[in-house]
Amino acid sequence: LRPVRVPANGHVVLTRAEAFMDPFASVTDSADLTVENADHRMVFDLARPGLSQWIDKRSGRQIVAPDGFAAFGGYVHERVNSDSGWPRAELFKMDWHADAIETPAGWQRNWPATRVAAGPVRSHRVRRSPLGIEVRQRFPATGCEGEAELVVFLPGYAHWVEFRSSWICGLDAHPQSQYLLF
Repeated sequence: LRPVRVPANGHVVLTRAEAFMDPFASVTDSADLTVENADHRMVFDLARPGLSQWIDKRSGRQIVAPDGFAAFGGYVHERVNSDSGWPRAELFKMDWHADAIETPAGWQRNWPATRVAAGPVRSHRVRRSPLGIEVRQRFPATGCEGEAELVVFLPGYAHWVEFRSSWICGLDAHPQSQYLLF
């Protein structure tokens, strides 16, 4: 079905020709590094996954600047940096003999970590359709089995942007985490 605006508490009557569309009639694929719709202009970089620049065209302001540890929406792998026999103790130490009425939380702050951003993008695809623009990046990622994927969708009918990602975590039992940097 084609996107249609419907008034609040109302309805719209459409003919069959107005309501249905061939979803593949105007789909195009490319490898453009810059994509934009009426509201946003986004620049991607092949050196690291994610956005290197994002400009809100309505306000004229730059949301993301091309600097920092990892790109905006980029993948980061974080691992507890500890040589002890029990690295989880760097994250959580419970004081079971505390004098307080309620046992204090044992979560530790500023624990030592090694952080690694994802490497270069192996696959960058831009798909334009009547519904909007979808950018897919596939890249090798530390701590993952196989490749990770980042998908950014700019709808042609709304002001928002959608970020999705997927990866399969490895089976290493050492305390670690994977996340997207926003």
